[in-house]
Amino acid sequence: MWLCLSQADGAGGPVLPGSSFPLPARSLPSPRVCAGGFPGLSTPFPSPASCHSQDFVALGPPSWFLFQMLTFMNYIVSTVFCGHLGKVELASVTLAVAFVNVCGVSVGVGLSSACDTLMSQSFGSPNKKHVGVILQRGTLVLFLCCLPCWALFLNTQHILLLFRQDPEVSRLTQDYVMIFIPGLPVIFLYNLLAKYLQNQVQVFGMGAALLPAHCPIPVGGAWGFPLLSTFCEPAPERVTSSPPRHVLTSAQRRVRGCASQPLPIPRRGCLKGQERESPFHTLGLSTCHASHSHLSRASFDFFQKITWPQVLSGVVGNCVNGIGNYALVSVLELGIRGSAYANIISQFAQTVFLLLYIILKKLHLETWAGWSSQCLQDWGPFFSLAVPSMLMTCIEWWAYEVGSFLMGLLSMEDLSAQAVIYEVATVTYMIPLGLSIGVCVRVGMALGAADTVQAKRSAVSGVLLIVGISLVLGTLISILKNQLGHIFTNDEDVIALVGQILPVYSVFHVFEALCCVYGGVLRGTGKQAFGAAVNAITYYVIGLPLGILLTFVVRMRIMGLWLGMLACVSLATAAFVVYTARLDWKLAAEEAKKHSGQQQQQQQRAESTATRPGPKKAVLSSVATGSSPGITLTTYSRSECHVDLFRTLEEAHTLSAPTSRLSIKQLVIRRGAALGAASATLMVGLAVRILITKH
Repeated sequence: MWLCLSQADGAGGPVLPGSSFPLPARSLPSPRVCAGGFPGLSTPFPSPASCHSQDFVALGPPSWFLFQMLTFMNYIVSTVFCGHLGKVELASVTLAVAFVNVCGVSVGVGLSSACDTLMSQSFGSPNKKHVGVILQRGTLVLFLCCLPCWALFLNTQHILLLFRQDPEVSRLTQDYVMIFIPGLPVIFLYNLLAKYLQNQVQVFGMGAALLPAHCPIPVGGAWGFPLLSTFCEPAPERVTSSPPRHVLTSAQRRVRGCASQPLPIPRRGCLKGQERESPFHTLGLSTCHASHSHLSRASFDFFQKITWPQVLSGVVGNCVNGIGNYALVSVLELGIRGSAYANIISQFAQTVFLLLYIILKKLHLETWAGWSSQCLQDWGPFFSLAVPSMLMTCIEWWAYEVGSFLMGLLSMEDLSAQAVIYEVATVTYMIPLGLSIGVCVRVGMALGAADTVQAKRSAVSGVLLIVGISLVLGTLISILKNQLGHIFTNDEDVIALVGQILPVYSVFHVFEALCCVYGGVLRGTGKQAFGAAVNAITYYVIGLPLGILLTFVVRMRIMGLWLGMLACVSLATAAFVVYTARLDWKLAAEEAKKHSGQQQQQQQRAESTATRPGPKKAVLSSVATGSSPGITLTTYSRSECHVDLFRTLEEAHTLSAPTSRLSIKQLVIRRGAALGAASATLMVGLAVRILITKH
């Protein structure tokens, strides 16, 4: 049966639909039901502030921070090992990592950010199998993008010399980048697999907070009350008709399987001996001292199952990288080449580990329907999000790398100091980056479920949390300004220069962290184009020109660069705050339907019901009950339809195809043209390298 949190006229408590039996007002809090337990009838539920504090923890799980940290630790380890070889090696590995990031990794990470929008919104909708199609499409697109990136990798030394970098540094940088070529598609695949898992974490990992506020809650058996106790949105006052029959979807069956043990039903003080006749027991509710420990345990287990594989893969990769750097750099004395080989081996190790974990633990069953030709369709909508996402990411990322190039024009000390600050910035940036992923996923899933209230609350919670975290981190950086440089180098001049810049960076970090979290909000809502425009203006029209002026004209050297960057991020933060405050969340929810393929599926089902008589028509037309992330209520109006009882809404979605499919001939022409253009770019890069080398 269903339980709707609607008020009975004059009864002071909720009523069961189709029944005049009012529930006691103390038994269920009609204004708000929050996660955190049901200690007893006389104990009030947690306050809204408690729900928000739980949201903070849900938005930024430590596993995401650790995953982002471990991802970039590979480059930091290379910098540390090569930095102790000398100034030239430190500058070379810094430029090599910068070049790989600018011309390779940033492009892939930016394009794959479209998957944050599409996967989260698709997983928040009933059309969860669409997540697997997005993964396939993203894999094909990113592998094609490797070819133009390789064209730049082949000419690293010539590009650096064109920017007047030191010849010896340019030569060593070329060696590192050339070895790194086979690792680029592996990094892209690893990033996609991580996003594939990250965007599935919310439904059970965060409880049922994403359920729409107006959605009736199915209750019954041991799992009924725990699900109700995690419902964190106010319910509108309305009375529905008699409860229809329904069947359990795969998600409901999983919840019931995780909570197969019945909840304890204490006898003391429970309606004076009428426990078994009470409607609470029919609902699976105990009127006092009830608990949602079963779902909490299931939620935590599912959360660990989805998120911690990313951390474990990062641990595997970093262990391989650390051992490899020690063996190849310190023992075999292969120098910067040994560090590059160690990095490549570690990238392969962590990617293979994560892929095997997903397959062996069957984490793909809910969202993967096998390889499909649909991954070749709808590249236009994908690129409409991917290109702004790439620009939004790359414009910001490239600005820091441009700073490294500029410092290379000054002196070896400035470049080395920039390298150290860059590594510190990378480490501290992992926390807001991990939180921005959580914000993006929660906002996207809420919009996919048409829950604008939860989407706004997730955005606000993330912003408030990052303000506190960034202030603490900024303070620590200022306190440790004279010690951090010793981790990366033994040169006292470089360490002293780093100590002068870190107080400025600590202020910069606060605004940078805010921009990062607001970027997660923009990705979750599909508004990456605005973020790209703001980053382009603030970084390349204001920040970098001001930094160049202060660096070379005013002669403030590296200090001038960071003052210009500080002005840039402060203006970007102000722009994001104003835009988000004026955002039309209802329109964003409508756009999320398009991104998750719901509108196309609805049109296809409408056509099917108009042309197909019989049981299938009845089944498809009867799947009309509201749904929420992970839970779909399927009702049937006629008994003959029970032939297809467990044909769930997700399965119905999987069967339908896009309404605007390209023909095989069109696919061959268009996708062949894309492959040809990417291959031609690689050939041009190879020809340029050969011609320049001969001369």
